[in-house]
Parts: sequence; C-alpha cells; structure tokens
Amino acid sequence: GANTSAKSIGADGVTVNAQEGDNGQHGADQIASAAGSGAGGGTGGVGAAVDLGNYDSHVTASIKGSQVTTTGNVAVTSKTDAQYFPVAVSVVAGDATFGAAGSVAVESINHHTTSTISGQVSSGENLLLGSLDPSEATMVVGGVSAAGNIGVGVSALLPEFSRDTSAAIADNATVSAPGED
Repeated sequence: GANTSAKSIGADGVTVNAQEGDNGQHGADQIASAAGSGAGGGTGGVGAAVDLGNYDSHVTASIKGSQVTTTGNVAVTSKTDAQYFPVAVSVVAGDATFGAAGSVAVESINHHTTSTISGQVSSGENLLLGSLDPSEATMVVGGVSAAGNIGVGVSALLPEFSRDTSAAIADNATVSAPGED
C-alpha cells in the first residue's frame, strides 16, 4: 500500500496512489490456471480434472497521522485490477464400452481495496478520495465423453469472488477543500 509517513507535507499538490494489477503494458494483470485430463481405452476410460485457486489481494492508500497542506489538489486513491482465467477440462474418447469424464474448478478470489484519510488535510483546490476494483473472472469447466455404448460427462464450478472496496474519512480527521477548478 501507499502511505504518507512524514508529520507535515507542504506542496503544490499531493497524490497518494496504491495500485495492484497494472503491469505497465496491457492494463490489468492476467492470471490463468488450467487443469486437464484425457483418456481412451478398449473397455473403458475415465478422465478427471481439478483446478483449485486461492487469490488474496490487499491494496491500501492512506494519509494517516500526518498534516498535509497544499495550494493544489489532494488525491488518495487505490485500485485492484486483475483478470482471472481458470480452466478445468477432461475428455474421454475411443472405442470403449464405457467412458466417463469429469472436471471441477474451485476458485476463491478475495480483494481488499481501501483508501483512507485519518490525518489533517488542507487542499487549496480539490480533494479526491476513491477506491476501485473492476477485476473480472472468466471461468471455464467442461467434461466430454464419447464412448461406444455409454458416455457420461460431469462438470462443476464453485466460485467465490468477494470484494471489500472502501474509501473513508476517519472520524478523527480534519479535511478542508474548497473544490475549485
């Protein structure tokens, strides 16, 4: 996270920005995981795929215990931006009498994105306090079974995507900004 550490800051403008997910080239970080299996045989074939993912992110921008005075703007912002692509696929094919394919993806994605002011801030112009999390997940699971007599395909997706995104001025903070252009 990004935090001010000085007791007093005076400048033409102050920006405190914490960001996760900007790789400097394409915008959001892209996180992919994959699990797969395949099977084939004479009498029977079974294929299974499991993808387990646990992603936890904490991004914080704050002015805490400091006195910030500026003739310009003050901005305290935080952003988490990631793209998740988990995939679990299994395939069974052949001349088998029986074929079964199954896949499961269990994904836990937890983001905590926070911006706070708990010090003294005096801006000569505008104050921007904000947090943003436009992260997305595209999850794919599948099971395909092509067998001679009996084919079974089963898939399950168990997603948990939680976001705790907040921007706050603490009760003990002193903030002034006239909001000029």
